[in-house]
This record gives sequence, structure tokens and C-alpha cells, in this order.
Amino acid sequence: MQYLEIYFKNMEEMVDFVRRANTVEADVDLQFGHILVDAKSIQGVLAMGCGCHAKAVVHSQNPEDLERLKAKA
Repeated sequence: MQYLEIYFKNMEEMVDFVRRANTVEADVDLQFGHILVDAKSIQGVLAMGCGCHAKAVVHSQNPEDLERLKAKA
């Protein structure tokens, strides 16, 4: 597994992150404290709200998967 710390300032950043997460073949989750949601689910991510610190959990050892999440469109 690989991890990436994330902070969403607005809804557009959240939508962009979900788009990037959907380009990764492996499962990607977002952890908000003790809550875990599917990072490929726009509904799950938006339910957490803006202004959240989160940790992306990529269920892969491929470094390219983590780079896809970091890339900004």
C-alpha cells in the first residue's frame, strides 16, 4: 500500500481527485480520521465536505499509481 496526504480546499479539487483516482487500476480509498470511503466514488468523497485533511490509500505497489493521484489536470 501507498499513502498520500491530501487537503481539499473546494469541491472542484474533490471532483478532480476522484477523476484521477478513477485512472488508477488499483483500489483507492480516502481515510478521514476513522472514516474510510472509496476514493473513486464522487458521492462518498463529496459527503466528507471541503476543508478536510485526508489520507489516500492506494492498494498497489506501483509508483505510477501514486503519481497519477498527484498529477493536476
